[in-house]
Parts: sequence; structure tokens; C-alpha cells
Amino acid sequence: MSTLKLSIVAAAILAAAAFALAQTAGGPPQGCPDPSKCPVSLRAEDIKWEKAFPDLGADGPDLAVVHVNPKTQATQLLVRATKQAVVPWHWHTPNEAVTVMKGTFTVECEGKKIDLGPGSFTYTPSRLIHRATFTEGSMIAISADGPFDIHWAGAPPAAKEPGETTIPKPAGSEQDLLEIQGVPIEAVEVAPAGRPGEAAAPGQKVTDPAGVKRILGALKSGQAAQGAAAPSGTQFRWVLTLHAGKGGYTHQVWVLESGEWGFGGETRGRSADLPGFLGDLAGK
Repeated sequence: MSTLKLSIVAAAILAAAAFALAQTAGGPPQGCPDPSKCPVSLRAEDIKWEKAFPDLGADGPDLAVVHVNPKTQATQLLVRATKQAVVPWHWHTPNEAVTVMKGTFTVECEGKKIDLGPGSFTYTPSRLIHRATFTEGSMIAISADGPFDIHWAGAPPAAKEPGETTIPKPAGSEQDLLEIQGVPIEAVEVAPAGRPGEAAAPGQKVTDPAGVKRILGALKSGQAAQGAAAPSGTQFRWVLTLHAGKGGYTHQVWVLESGEWGFGGETRGRSADLPGFLGDLAGK
């Protein structure tokens, strides 16, 4: 069990106590027949905080579980950072929606890095590997549509030595577009694409290291120096899901019949022999 999971268990107990307090402070009435349908209100002074990552010590970010739906286990949390903090590459089982309340929250995924200020919003789908950075004094609100968890795709957070920087290197200097340093691609799922706007059908998962290497090599051989806007309304031929981090994924790559490919809303390259190779893998 991860450090954060342990903290959530402890914080959930505190949240239950806060729930009881809220019943006498404008929260749901006593004896609500269906707790999943009871409104809950917590004043700031009644919110109970725990260390999100106890191993980081006093300077690590704080976490408060403010609500858990008794039926669905959908979870709402607050996270605040008194000092700058980096949450290494990780993924969650539920879909995660984040609203920035204070400071700057930086998120990195699919080769992109974006700084978000107060009032900003970001959504991370289930199992997508990402990294986050908090500025000093920042705070976010997290809403997860199921039981909240965290799985480390690489090394978990660790306390820094005196004088060691906590700021990660820029994404471009640390990784290429398709692979994250320290998070190797474990498999590639090759699936025929659905119609525009539709999810791809389940595909064939390539787990053989030679096969994975060949697919990544084919993509990189035609990789463009800069991305361009992805074509709109175009029928994709294939969808490649790059699995990594023991259950997560780093990218969902679309491929056209022409060999043009991309992800994250951008065209990233063209590899003419890629469609034929993918067709052979899928037996088509």
C-alpha cells in the first residue's frame, strides 16, 4: 500500500469525525435515511489535515478528505503545500478533476507541461500517467469519481537532501515525446479506431520487448521536430495505447492510413510503413 493510501485511510477517519461535527453546524440532519444523499458542509476551521506523504516530513504537502460517497466511494479532497512540492510520475484508478484554489499547480502528461493559476481546472482520465508540481502556498481541490488512490509509475516521492532542488527538469530536457525517463513502456495495445468521437474497440496487446521496441522505433523514425494541430473530423485507422507504470499508460496515439500520427490534440509525425506493420500485428 502506498504512503498516500495510508494517509487517505487516516484522513477518512478524520473526515468522518468532521461529518459528525457538521451535523450540528449546518450539515445533514441526524438520522438521514440515505447518507449518500445527505448534503455535507464543512467550515474551514473544521477541516482536518494530514500529511499526504509522511516520508517527506513537515515540508511535505497536506491532505484533507472532505467527503466520500458511502455508495460509490467517489471522493473529494483538498491538498495544500506550505513549501514547493513535486508529486512524481503516477496514475489513479478513478478519473481525477482538479481545481486550483491558490498558487500555481503544474501538470505534465503526454509530453506537455502547463502551469495553472487560481480558478484553473484540469482533468486526468483514469490510469493516465502524469506528474504534478505545487508552488509554495498553493492549494487544490480534487474530485475523483471513485475510491481515490495513487500508483507510482516510477520512484515514489522521497525526502530531499539539504540543498537539493525539488524542481523537476523541464519535460523536454528529461524525456522524449513518447517515453518518460524511469518509466519504461511495458506494452503497446494496438486497436482499430472507431468512428470520430467513438472509443476504440479493444485491441491486441503487444508485450514482447522486441515488438514494443519496433513500434516505438517506427513512431520515432518519422517524428516531427514540432507538433501541429491534429486534423478534425478525420477517420483514424489505429489507436495505440502505450502501457507503463504497472497498470497505467503514458499516451494514446492515433495513426492515419497515411502513417501520420499524433496525440494530445496534435500531429507529431509520419511513418509511412507504420500502418502496414500494425495491420500485420492485428492480422488484418
